[in-house]
Amino acid sequence: MKKAALGAVGLSAGYLFSIMPRIIHKPDRSAFKTRYFAHRGLHENGTDKPENSLAAIRAAADAGFGIEMDVQVTKDGVPVVFHDFLLRRMCGQKGKVCDYTLAELRRFRLLDSRERIPTFAQALRAVGGRVPLIVELKVEYADLRVCFAADRLLRKY
Repeated sequence: MKKAALGAVGLSAGYLFSIMPRIIHKPDRSAFKTRYFAHRGLHENGTDKPENSLAAIRAAADAGFGIEMDVQVTKDGVPVVFHDFLLRRMCGQKGKVCDYTLAELRRFRLLDSRERIPTFAQALRAVGGRVPLIVELKVEYADLRVCFAADRLLRKY
């Protein structure tokens, strides 16, 4: 009985330790507390700066806003900046981002603007380290390729 109780306490403590925020060596989060963030870039849909476009990302960085962006992978494993899984709302196309290769996605425009779906690498180059980023990794059907692809680019960034 004592062994079972100690085991339960140990498992509970282990679980709580694994889910709790860092106590020591916490990363510096001050940049997230002292500035505004542009959700999907500094965009205005229906103009030449639709959401998650390079134009909206550049506008946010130029204005000094941090940027929240959504990243998912194409059929050929390229991380791109795009919020919705479905292409219909932003591109007027059938299917999902993951159904198309990058070359196929390049044919589509964002909300009838001249902007196209940017790669995550293009977005990082556009920001150039000028402002903090919040990167949401979009995972559908337990396809974790986006995690590895984004991590590879962020480590270089």
